[in-house]
Amino acid sequence: MHEEKRSTILSTINNPLSFFALALLISEGFLGIVLVFAKEPHPIHLSFWGMWIGAGMFILVILIVAILTWSKPDALGLSGKDYSDMKQKESELQSKQSIVTVREEDNIVADSEEELKEFQTIEKSLVWNSRSALLWFKNQNKPVDDNLFFGTFSLPFPPPPDSTGDKILNEKNAVLSALKNNNLLETTEGNKLQTTTKGKRFLNFINFK
Repeated sequence: MHEEKRSTILSTINNPLSFFALALLISEGFLGIVLVFAKEPHPIHLSFWGMWIGAGMFILVILIVAILTWSKPDALGLSGKDYSDMKQKESELQSKQSIVTVREEDNIVADSEEELKEFQTIEKSLVWNSRSALLWFKNQNKPVDDNLFFGTFSLPFPPPPDSTGDKILNEKNAVLSALKNNNLLETTEGNKLQTTTKGKRFLNFINFK
């Protein structure tokens, strides 16, 4: 019977507030015991120190509860599982908020967490010439022939010139391949090139204007 009562009491302590309530009851019980035995023939100093210890325990519990109420009010009445679920939901919410989706006209940074991670990878590999070319295509505001790109686009960091100009031509071809492979540039009807919507989002992601 005693074990059953003990198990029942322990089962009710499923959150911090219940634990501190029990601690207060224990402190009160300790003070009660001190008062009961604070009589002769017990030395008076035992009663004195017992009262101070009991009062100190009581005040300590109150202070801890007050601090927790001020710093983590939501955690006081939650059980361990409920608190874990709450923290998990907060973590998921923060993860979603980290995906910035500013939708003002054409100013979308990323439309999913997967794309955001992909943009972070592309940013590490896409060189300045490729970024500038992507912006050049975007600023055309319409599909353009690749001959226009080869004839008018100037590489910000051109390779050393040679007598034939093959190095610049090869660099521009490499730029087009990199943009197409990452689905930042697409070929439209009429074999013309234009920036994809993904490419526009990538430019917003790297804040390249």
